[in-house]
Amino acid sequence: VHHNIGVPELRAKTDAIPGQNTYTWLEATEAGNRYAAKCYELCGSQHSYMVSYVLTETPENFRAWYNETSSINTSAAGIP
Repeated sequence: VHHNIGVPELRAKTDAIPGQNTYTWLEATEAGNRYAAKCYELCGSQHSYMVSYVLTETPENFRAWYNETSSINTSAAGIP
């Protein structure tokens, strides 16, 4: 199922296509905010329940979070 995920307040939107890696770029101007990321493609019966959140952080807090999770994610994927 194709999706089109968007965060209107951050002016970001991208397609999510099964079997493909999709990248997008956005820049938040303030840390500590939470924005709703919704699917804008009518993708199925549960479409209206597809909501995720984008949390904005300072660069330092993001790096700390990333450093903690990247080792967990790579080992879970079987990547040494």
